[in-house]
Order: sequence, then C-alpha cells, then structure tokens
Amino acid sequence: MLNYKKVETTETMATLSDLIQVIWPEVFTPVLGATQVDYMLDTYQSIDQIKSEISGGVQYELILRDNEPVGYLAYAIEESKLFISKLYFLASSRGQGLSR
Repeated sequence: MLNYKKVETTETMATLSDLIQVIWPEVFTPVLGATQVDYMLDTYQSIDQIKSEISGGVQYELILRDNEPVGYLAYAIEESKLFISKLYFLASSRGQGLSR
C-alpha cells in the first residue's frame, strides 16, 4: 500500500533531493546524456527551484511504500483542473502498477 507525505520540511526536502539524484540519472541519462541530465538537475530539480515551485502553488509529495520513499509526485490545481507535473519512481518500484 502506498502512502504520501507532503514535502514541506527540511527533512522531507532532503529525502526528495536524494530521490531525484537517483531517479533522474536512471531515467534520462540513456536518452539525453549525463551532461544534459546534470544541467536539468541543477536547473529544474534543484532545491531552490523546488522551493520556488512550492511557493507558486505546486505540491510535492513523497510516495512511500512500507514507510520507505519509492518515488515522488508534483502537482498543481489550476482553474479547477489537476495538473500532474511529475510522477517518478525508483527503478525497483517501476513496472508494478503503482501509478494507477
């Protein structure tokens, strides 16, 4: 069973950052190369950028399985519509239907 924990504290922000540093290279390096992934991490998934997005109304949540982080989700509600910005899982949790 999955649970969710809102990213709003220093601790949850650190956990999110650790997940991102593992997930993004796994997912994007084969497609974009390490240089581009490093740029994306520094620009689009840095702690400062995430804090800015949160200040602008984006919600980040850790996805937990058995109280262990296995992924994360970012979303916003815009004009009564749900906009899912990010939904990523660790390699060990992919392909199990968890995003259904």
